[in-house]
Amino acid sequence: MAATLKDIAHKTGLSVPSVCLILNGHGHKFRPESVQAVQQAAKDLRYRPDMIMRRKGQASSRHDAIGVMVVSDGAGRTPGPAVHEALWGVNHYLLERDQLMVFVGLDGRHANGKTPRLLAERFIDGLIVVGTGTPVELTQMVDHFQIPCVWLNTDRRGRHDCVYADDEQAARDSTLMGMWAAQMMLDKIKAGGAPQPSRVYRGELVEGATT
Repeated sequence: MAATLKDIAHKTGLSVPSVCLILNGHGHKFRPESVQAVQQAAKDLRYRPDMIMRRKGQASSRHDAIGVMVVSDGAGRTPGPAVHEALWGVNHYLLERDQLMVFVGLDGRHANGKTPRLLAERFIDGLIVVGTGTPVELTQMVDHFQIPCVWLNTDRRGRHDCVYADDEQAARDSTLMGMWAAQMMLDKIKAGGAPQPSRVYRGELVEGATT
């Protein structure tokens, strides 16, 4: 069973709130020996913080997690190299900013009306959709739940919230495009969900969408 703050408190003789404060970077408020005892107990008990509960305790609406949904045209079909590179770019950009990437695959051939958990439950701050053949139902779900969303190399080519290449040659640099999509997603969240100008990748240049 995973160790809890209560376990650390019991081992050190301190209160749970005191242990919580020390482990959350407020050790300067306590005696050095208390801080050392808590840190050692956490190490001995193999304690890992519950980030979701920490967020709730801070009364924050943020989860520091971005969902990435890959839409495919066949169940169980492995995404191609371009998709893998895009995912790498998204993940790299998010990790550099202490954000988590939550991945889910979706078979675009048939939407059975069941809402994916990634959309139905609030554990992501925004969503990046990757791939062509996006079901109409998915777009409707995103709009219904008002989820900040960026569309990466999908059928959507609008003026806002899209990242795509203008030709096959440009599409080869999928890693960089994934990083742009992640950047756009975080900018969108920072702006309170406001639409962000789309970006079209043309070789080594990125330009605003005109369509």
